[in-house]
Amino acid sequence: MAEPSRVITALRRSVRVEAAPGPVPGRPARTSVLLNPRRLEVLLAAASYPGIHLRSLSRLLLSSLPALRHHVGVLEAEGLVRTVRRGRRAHVFVTSLVPPREEAFLLILGDPVDRRVIVRVGAGPGAGRRELAAGLRMPRSTLDRSLRRLETAATLRVTRRSGRARVWPSAAWRRFEASCAEAAEGRIARFAAVLEKQGLHPAVEPSEPGRARILVDGPRGRLRFVYVANPLLAPAAA
Repeated sequence: MAEPSRVITALRRSVRVEAAPGPVPGRPARTSVLLNPRRLEVLLAAASYPGIHLRSLSRLLLSSLPALRHHVGVLEAEGLVRTVRRGRRAHVFVTSLVPPREEAFLLILGDPVDRRVIVRVGAGPGAGRRELAAGLRMPRSTLDRSLRRLETAATLRVTRRSGRARVWPSAAWRRFEASCAEAAEGRIARFAAVLEKQGLHPAVEPSEPGRARILVDGPRGRLRFVYVANPLLAPAAA
């Protein structure tokens, strides 16, 4: 059984990368940029954590930022990923997997504080700030900053009555939640098409809803990994 070359421990844990038995099919005349092991890692990470910023990606892949920027640049030139700037951060998305209208919500999921807050608000709509802070065990100052960001991003809305503020998920966020589940199968098909176009001979295996096991050609053999197509089911990034 071939051992996946340089597929690092953190990524192996997050998307369950493992070697798969069987020979590698013949290579196409044009060698894929994804046969570079680091670039394959970057693509898998960006698919699993849509909108991950470069520093988080660097920690996840145990790679220096200059080297990572080089590989992201190669993938971007190939049309496989795109980078989106928010302030001083550059966020990486796999091209064709995420519609631009969902980018802001995916960036929220990538922030550990904002993610905790919106998940809590979704589970208990109409809660007050004091209840949220107590339930999250979060300082009020941290919560208030997060609520301002989330309200600005139209992720939640705040109602005020009799001097008391209550927090609700926005209709746009509820639509995003629904689309994450409804669009999962389409994302799996589009990601498989990306890998097929690169000559990696993907084979999609049945899995639980919102996820798929995919076999691809790796640098030294076939690899199997889990692609989480529903971003709400993805684990938190490093």
